[in-house]
Amino acid sequence: MDPVISSFSEPCFEEFISHINDPRVQGRCLHRLSDVMVIGFCAVLCGAEGFTEIEEWALVKEDWLREFLELPNGIPSHDTFLRVFSLVDPREFEAAFMGWAQSVAQRRHEHISLDGKSVAYANDQGRQNFPVHLVNVYAHDAGVFLGQLKALNPGAGEVAAVKDCLDFFDLKGCLISVDAGNTYPSVARNILEKGADYLFPIKGNQKQLREDIKQEFRERVESAGSVQSLEENHSRIDRRSARVLMFRSSEHLPKVKSIIEITREREQKVRRRQEEKPCIVNTHYYASSRRLSAINALFLVQQHWKIENSLHWVLDVAMLEDQCRVRAMIAAENLSLIRKLATNIVKKDTTPRRSVRRKLKMAAWDQAYLENLLFS
Repeated sequence: MDPVISSFSEPCFEEFISHINDPRVQGRCLHRLSDVMVIGFCAVLCGAEGFTEIEEWALVKEDWLREFLELPNGIPSHDTFLRVFSLVDPREFEAAFMGWAQSVAQRRHEHISLDGKSVAYANDQGRQNFPVHLVNVYAHDAGVFLGQLKALNPGAGEVAAVKDCLDFFDLKGCLISVDAGNTYPSVARNILEKGADYLFPIKGNQKQLREDIKQEFRERVESAGSVQSLEENHSRIDRRSARVLMFRSSEHLPKVKSIIEITREREQKVRRRQEEKPCIVNTHYYASSRRLSAINALFLVQQHWKIENSLHWVLDVAMLEDQCRVRAMIAAENLSLIRKLATNIVKKDTTPRRSVRRKLKMAAWDQAYLENLLFS
């Protein structure tokens, strides 16, 4: 067994690596696939943003890397990293990761969100009309990334990738939430067939169902359970109210049991010498196959958007994914998975007030801290 694989603290890591086939011509490779993958991961964990930076980080850390990697021909060049990450089949890489994530889960997840995100500059130098677009899977109870699959394109192109993602996990008893672009009966049926429940936003792509739900809330005002919440920070005040009705049935989505109305009022705090800003009021509607109370519905709807704050925002702001100039789509897709794996690892550090960006810098500055993340 590869010494680095057996050193990692995550159980079954060796199984994850072993499921990735080496696409190169055997006997003509100077560097082992596992060495290239592990160096790439460690460099990204230390803040490297592209393959040139991965090479430069590895050259500085060569003595440390040789403690657990053989490196028979030294450190790979940045061109080698690019070639390898462009050759590894991303579907195989992603499937191996999702199988590994499922095997190391300590418990069945209670709430999983799926949402798409594009990697801005990954478009093979303009040969594609849109950048590489990935559907990400996020477990809210554990606060970790579970997997990704490439979508054909943003919007309706995500649907097939969402369905494929669902096939990788044991979802029995889980609640699955998606964005409005994936609110389709076929997606709902896939979720129900796996013994899970769905929570879908109802927007413009489900006009008739949206009108039916609005009519229900107008007619059954007294029947709706309700709850309110208040959030206040230094710049604004958010007031949310939720109303929930048990729904009879719908021809637009299967087995709808709860319909939800969320009203949000956002008020900007007025500071000296500033004009008063108007209060912004928005109302959104949701449908679920699970019977929900108003307080549970409000919590789950708010929790779904943590995939934006805890994953997508981290990728763009802490790891600068949208500024990465790796344009080769396959390499960018594989590199994005490495970044998300790194976000899972840095969350092992629960030091208060230490952002993900600071944790990446700490890993680069402090070798003991990096080893603690990797091996403890």
